Amino acid sequence: MALCAAAVASSNQGRSAALNQKTKVRTEASKLALSYYNAAWNQVKEGNCRPAVQLFNEAIKLVPQDERLYAERGDCRFDLCDFQGAIRDYSTAISLGLVDGDVYYSRALALSSLDNYFDSIKDLQKAIVLCPQETRYKASLANAMGFSGDSAGALSIRKSLIPCLKGDDAQGNFVAMARLYIKMGNKTEARAAITKVLAIQPGAPETYVLAGQLRNELGEFSQAVEAFNRALALAPGHVNALCGRAYSKDLLNDFAAAVVDFDSAIELEPENHIALVDKGYTLLKWGRCKSALAAFSGAVRLKPEIGAIYAARALAYEMTGDYDAAISDLNKSIELRPRSWFPYIYRAKFFLRTRSYNLALQDYLKAFSFNKRETLERMWEDVSQHLVRCKSTPARKTSTGSANSRKS
Repeated sequence: MALCAAAVASSNQGRSAALNQKTKVRTEASKLALSYYNAAWNQVKEGNCRPAVQLFNEAIKLVPQDERLYAERGDCRFDLCDFQGAIRDYSTAISLGLVDGDVYYSRALALSSLDNYFDSIKDLQKAIVLCPQETRYKASLANAMGFSGDSAGALSIRKSLIPCLKGDDAQGNFVAMARLYIKMGNKTEARAAITKVLAIQPGAPETYVLAGQLRNELGEFSQAVEAFNRALALAPGHVNALCGRAYSKDLLNDFAAAVVDFDSAIELEPENHIALVDKGYTLLKWGRCKSALAAFSGAVRLKPEIGAIYAARALAYEMTGDYDAAISDLNKSIELRPRSWFPYIYRAKFFLRTRSYNLALQDYLKAFSFNKRETLERMWEDVSQHLVRCKSTPARKTSTGSANSRKS
């Protein structure tokens, strides 16, 4: 799901007035708490969420029953990608009596960021009851339902939003509909939705970027390159167009050209960790494993709080033969995103390789609890390959798990 921390922070201003009113109590504690709050809010406006959290901590010590302080601190923690901390703060605010659609919405986004779509859907439904006209709540509900596997339900919500949205919001809604149709295998309706995307803001480079991304998802890679070329003709330094075209060229197996486009994008935006990760995957496919490892490591340095990057780097470590480092990265990925099925299924493969069968089984069961279909398919493939490998090679030992005895 594409999540934007700014969507959470957008409710801060409204909460600010209520908090100022609430804390204007004639006590020294509340006056000092308000000064901490104002200082925290100034830090938030400057984009400095970490010191803001510390200031909110001090305010909460003085007025621990003020529910809005927890909600504000939760927003800061969300911005810092501390989704579990944000969820705790939003939950505390709610338990103290805060009835606010934005708080349920914010907690839902944090839950989705941890792949907990079931609870996210429940929070979004509560937010919609409180604010039935909020289209962003409904759009997020559609996203969560789509990720949870209910594509038909998500599509129904998206269709209901068509009369309510204009401009960028309308375009984004048709993009989401196209992706749902692609997921459902309905390419005809997906192409019709792409046509709607192009019609809303014709001539804008971002429109062609969106069309190119959707063409990639449809498997129409050459048409995607054409769309990205049109975007770059209008805006030669458009980073998303460069990255999109690079991805298309990767899928056309033109790896050298793809890397050139990724490098151009990274030169324009050195902090673009997504471009580094995608470049790393292209380099892996091209067989440039050490260069891929460098790209993933660069992304880790930029965003050490994102678990998916560690899982990506584990692939590079595996292909360079450093299995211990791969498992270490998978452990870190699981620590940061404990409800993501992929690191568990991938780590289980390593445990199979070392014949640590109990550990492998535990990881398969954990992955199965999050994603039954994918886990079963991958487990069958992994076990089949392992049985073939066992006939010809001895167990490989790592510091994480050694060859097991019959007790496994």
